[in-house]
Amino acid sequence: MNTREQLRMLILAVLDRQPEHGYAIAQAIKGRSEGLLTAREGTLYPALHALEAEGLIESEEHEVGGACAANTA
Repeated sequence: MNTREQLRMLILAVLDRQPEHGYAIAQAIKGRSEGLLTAREGTLYPALHALEAEGLIESEEHEVGGACAANTA
């Protein structure tokens, strides 16, 4: 499994628990790996967009704070 596939699996694992926004997903990945893995914006958000395009997650916009949360589909 390459790094890209690992990131996708980690994102789906985080979102399996509850909807989260990008920053919280990145923090959860960092926490689960005890700081060994970091999901930077340049890799995290394209991965989220790809997962959404594939129908694996859905995003929602919230009026409060303007943040988007992702859900597993």
